[in-house]
Amino acid sequence: MILVVADDLTGAAELAAAAADRGLRAWVHTVMEACGDADVLALDLQTRSLVEEEACRRVASLAEQARRWRPEWIYLKTDSALRGHIAAELETLAAGLSRRRVLFVPANPSRKRCIIRGEYLIDGVPLDRTRFARDPEHPRRSARVLDCLGMPSSLVRHSIGCGAPSPDNGLVVPDAASVADLDLRAGETDEGTLPAGALEFFCALLGRQGARGVRSAVPVSRGKCGRLLICGSLAAWEQGRAARASGCGMSVVLPFLEEDWQARARETLHRAGGVLLAIGPARLPRGSDGADTLARAAHQLIGEHPEAELLIEGGATAGALFRRIGWRRFEALGSLGGTARLRVSGGPDTVWIKPGSYPWPERIWEYG
Repeated sequence: MILVVADDLTGAAELAAAAADRGLRAWVHTVMEACGDADVLALDLQTRSLVEEEACRRVASLAEQARRWRPEWIYLKTDSALRGHIAAELETLAAGLSRRRVLFVPANPSRKRCIIRGEYLIDGVPLDRTRFARDPEHPRRSARVLDCLGMPSSLVRHSIGCGAPSPDNGLVVPDAASVADLDLRAGETDEGTLPAGALEFFCALLGRQGARGVRSAVPVSRGKCGRLLICGSLAAWEQGRAARASGCGMSVVLPFLEEDWQARARETLHRAGGVLLAIGPARLPRGSDGADTLARAAHQLIGEHPEAELLIEGGATAGALFRRIGWRRFEALGSLGGTARLRVSGGPDTVWIKPGSYPWPERIWEYG
């Protein structure tokens, strides 16, 4: 079994779906327990929004469990925009597993997220000049990857250029601007190395094991009772999610700005139509948890329309909703354009989920 450790649900789902695309049996769990028939188990530790000390406690507990499970190898999935307690979690897991080196490659070159001369670029723009500079929890104030990792740790840090050999120990962050760069670093991984980073480095590691073939994308359906798209991502909202949904015939429903939102959403779903449920530009009361508040609203609609096709963007929102429903284990069915399709364990329910910073595939909108 390959073990993936992720700091949020969409990250775990993204890698499990990529494994399923390559013919592997992949599962996503939000509880820390093994899965006997899985080729890949992706665990959501839900650490991104925790304080650093609590995040490290969870990672240390996972390392202890992993020593008992004895997976073939372990991969630490981090946010591709470098949000979260990355250095602290890398150091904690490496120490817990007795790894001398961490090979950290958060680049996704196919999505134009690259590391060049030690700086993280998105579509050629330095990270600290993108919308991630305004992230409410983890604002990115520098484009230098080593600066984004947090305070110095016991691991010596290295930033190296494309093609340069990796040092034998410490936390190594190589430049990565192409699939060839990822393949090179995958070839450097050995038993003393903890590989970590984003989706495409994980796929390069799978490729080194022979899992290169990719199946056809999983199909998209309208659902027997319409479609419910839940947008818990400020980044997605700012990219024009409401206009895109409206253009495809979906009703845009904002629970925090409309008194009659439930009636309008119910009416649309009764007609097997599409509803976009979002916080939108609303300002929640101080101390409110936006993800949990949106999840509570979505839970009401799902209870009344259980056969609606469910699509969620934003890991915190997906996690909050699944905790309310009681969903903890999912089989990964595959992906479509980076969007993961999951089946809830023990039932027919399926759901699409993705990170808020990535767009929905066009085929999703064709069925809106």
